[in-house]
Amino acid sequence: MTIVGAVITITTGLAFLLAGLNMVALRSQSGNTVAELFDQAMGIFCFGMAGLVLLVGLALDRLLVMAAATERRPKSTAGEAPKG
Repeated sequence: MTIVGAVITITTGLAFLLAGLNMVALRSQSGNTVAELFDQAMGIFCFGMAGLVLLVGLALDRLLVMAAATERRPKSTAGEAPKG
């Protein structure tokens, strides 16, 4: 896993998590209004996005590392005719 990819993914996930916590914590003075329900829904959406960012980002980072490892592997000469 590359350090840069992991740091970017975890930082983005934490940003969504923090935004979700802030949205869920918002309360209005008049009680349960439409705006408060919207804030709650957006907070829950941010929690889902945090999980999705972590899942997709770390999986993609792992996929890129595996692709780079296969490019460095030497080519097989098993089926080729001998030279000369």
